[in-house]
Amino acid sequence: MNTSTWKDNAVIKALGELPDQLIAELPNIQVFGAVGDKNFTRMGDVTGSGIVSTMVHNVTVGKADLSSTIKASQTKLDDLVEQR
Repeated sequence: MNTSTWKDNAVIKALGELPDQLIAELPNIQVFGAVGDKNFTRMGDVTGSGIVSTMVHNVTVGKADLSSTIKASQTKLDDLVEQR
């Protein structure tokens, strides 16, 4: 994660410190969606929807506009979470 490709990527920059925080926590992940004795099933819903991975792909590979892509993806995520 110390390459210029990583550091200079607009998506990574837009996320601020979040990527570094997530990477630092990888050793603590046991089961996706599980934190301690709690299981957050909505996290699985988000992952399974493909919204986040599609957003990253569209911006990094497809060169889509970052701001509008984030807004559209957030709307999709909000709609998904409201379904429960």
